[in-house]
Amino acid sequence: MYQFIVLMYHNFSDKRQNKYTLDFKTFNNQLDKLLVDGFVIEGFDGLLKRIKSGEWPERYVLITIDDGHRSNLIAAEILGNKGAGGTFFITKHYPNNQGDYLNQDEIFELSKIAHLGSHSVTHSNMTKLDPESLNFELANSKLWLEEITGQEITTLSVPGGFINSKVVKAAIDNGYELIGNSNEWWNNTSEIQHSRIVNRIAIRNTFSNHTLYKIINKDLKFFIGRKVRSGIISLPKRILFQ
Repeated sequence: MYQFIVLMYHNFSDKRQNKYTLDFKTFNNQLDKLLVDGFVIEGFDGLLKRIKSGEWPERYVLITIDDGHRSNLIAAEILGNKGAGGTFFITKHYPNNQGDYLNQDEIFELSKIAHLGSHSVTHSNMTKLDPESLNFELANSKLWLEEITGQEITTLSVPGGFINSKVVKAAIDNGYELIGNSNEWWNNTSEIQHSRIVNRIAIRNTFSNHTLYKIINKDLKFFIGRKVRSGIISLPKRILFQ
């Protein structure tokens, strides 16, 4: 059993738009810290290959970037220039409705320098969808990306981290080999091989270098704290919708 961390990013800008917006300098510095500390940085495509080969580096971390913001092109170039990898998860309807997202030509350009995965059609909560709608979100987003890139799409990031056994089964039935969630915990290879689910930690612009150090070194106190905080935040929703 091999353990590793997966980091989840979203968009990059010098103007803070939300808690997930990082400036490029911070992203660049975080990557440099990982590389100086001896980490091999890959995406879900690298993980699939290592699961099959059983060959693991001493220190290993995955980078994933959700939604398909236009800033992802620059992020992919930064990763490539450092000899690092990452997976970019694209939402189909975002480019059609908002100007800050990659258009189809840009998605094709991104696919030539980085690994891409699906982030659904509409970014809906998949756990609340009926079987027909769920299958549409999974199948149509996959086919759409395959037609743009000319590449097989076998990885998925579930929007909002909403996932259950119904979503996992439908994803596997639609040809996805790995499914990224938003469960802030580390991973081990035996669990991924069994469940196909990959835990990811969402990186926020409030995280200091010290916090990043805790994350990549699997600091138990930090991760338990995140679990407790997440439970407290979600408690009112659970009570309200009972």
